Amino acid sequence: MKQIKINEKEISIITSIDEITIDKFEKILLSKKNNELKLDEFIENLQILSDITLEEIEEMDLNEFQELMKSIKLESFEGFESSNIIEIEIDGIKYRAKATGDAYKFNVKEMFLLSDYIKNSPDKYISYLSSIIFKQVGDDNLIINDLTPESISARQAKFESKITMNIITPYLIKLSEYYQIK
Repeated sequence: MKQIKINEKEISIITSIDEITIDKFEKILLSKKNNELKLDEFIENLQILSDITLEEIEEMDLNEFQELMKSIKLESFEGFESSNIIEIEIDGIKYRAKATGDAYKFNVKEMFLLSDYIKNSPDKYISYLSSIIFKQVGDDNLIINDLTPESISARQAKFESKITMNIITPYLIKLSEYYQIK
């Protein structure tokens, strides 16, 4: 997180891929797709990535606004590592990706589920992907391989605001490799 002082107010801005959650990342992608004006895109991204209000942005000095714009360029996000994170813990519950070593391979059912979901929600599938990959670990330390719609939906709702993009990006890359094979 980067701290910037604007008009005597300290503003925190997400500047690293390990700080941005799936839901915020998807909102940024949508703002990029929906806005034609670059200014609108930056204002919307500022609101997503910080605690600044629209009114504060509108009252901001142009130099301060430019400084903020420089902070949120997605290309400059730092700290990304492409290694797969196999296990995560959210709200005291362990979730694990079924992987051999650190290599994850999608099975046929997962690919069918993902393909259908992506066709219907091409702008908002990253949290769904995370809920397909990460499954709850039982008391016996084994993965509970539950891919029912209810279970996927429950994980998806929990994951979208808890999993950061550095965790899911390697799996997005793997998914794109599968689509290139098609």
